[in-house]
Amino acid sequence: MVKLRGILALLLAVVVGIIPFSVAAANDLSSISQNNRVVVVSKIANENETNVVLKKYKHKKIKSLTNFKSAEVVLVDDLELAKLRNDNSIQVFEDASIKVSKPKEGKQIKEQQIPWGVSRVEADKAWVNTTGKGVKVAVVDSGISKHKDLRDNIKGEFNAIDPKKSAIDDFGHGTHVAGIIAAKDNKIGVVGVAPDVDLYAVKVLDAMGAGYLSDLAEGIEWCINNEIQLINLSVELQKDYPLLSYTINRALSADIIVVAAAGNTFGKSVTYPAAYEGVISVSAIDTNNNIANFSAVGKIDFCAPGVDVYSTHLGNNYTIMSGTSMAAPHVSGVIALMLADLRNDTNNDGVISFLEVMDIMLCNSVDIGTIGYDGIFGKGLVKYPNKSLN
Repeated sequence: MVKLRGILALLLAVVVGIIPFSVAAANDLSSISQNNRVVVVSKIANENETNVVLKKYKHKKIKSLTNFKSAEVVLVDDLELAKLRNDNSIQVFEDASIKVSKPKEGKQIKEQQIPWGVSRVEADKAWVNTTGKGVKVAVVDSGISKHKDLRDNIKGEFNAIDPKKSAIDDFGHGTHVAGIIAAKDNKIGVVGVAPDVDLYAVKVLDAMGAGYLSDLAEGIEWCINNEIQLINLSVELQKDYPLLSYTINRALSADIIVVAAAGNTFGKSVTYPAAYEGVISVSAIDTNNNIANFSAVGKIDFCAPGVDVYSTHLGNNYTIMSGTSMAAPHVSGVIALMLADLRNDTNNDGVISFLEVMDIMLCNSVDIGTIGYDGIFGKGLVKYPNKSLN
């Protein structure tokens, strides 16, 4: 587990004062316009406490977020939303929709190949010393299929959309991301950056590649509760949502390293969660080390391969995708290799901290573009530190 990095969670102001409402009225759903989807979190960490509070208000319950101590997703009209925001016993967060790009149709591969991105970050040179074995990496995405190049690495799963169902991918985006990180070196298909990590499939997007911020938050909370070491977030939101900030900062404070796609904004600002301090933001480059025309700019930490990346797809197939969604898992894989290689414990205290990870990546990254840091390539192209590590 990575050391505490002192990341402070965002404190949300809640106006004091409870407006009473009868239980009978609260159960009358006929007048609810249902135009506000919100997440209500009790400030008292007692199970079911949020439901107790919600009995005072008109609302339609959508679901419970079981990985929070007490949180509910509800629909309310404008009047009830105002009342909820004036209740000092709860926190009220706006929900939002999420959508990712659909992969192209896949095909079979006759012989195993090492994708160009894996070679570009020099992961293949590291495998003699580290393959990421034992490092717990969560792909918070559309799930992961039981692909022949991935299934042996999948050690756990959670479906945030419907916890009663499996986290098997029915869209393809999460499977592609997972393959970049951890496709097995098994003489078939492709090889990922860290082919022996422990993968955890956290499904927050449905068969259309769509989902809600509340499901993303629930998935991140699951990672916190299950002591995941590294989270890959190849998702993007266009603005800073307090629920996302709240959950991301809880993950960072739990010593989880979070890597996120910078966003496909075609030269506009980095999206969230990549824009948050403490989250490692990754832009995308092509085979010539040029920045991808779709890649975001601004708060960029590093760049990595993200154009025409070959990886795993549904049905034991393989396909090519482009995006910062593909760049982020290259960095996640390199970090997983580092966490499994105790030579990266530069201060010899028995653990590899977030600061050690960042320092080593900075020292070994390849500067591209303007000399020094810039908001396009960040600190440069990530490469595994195959030189002297101490």
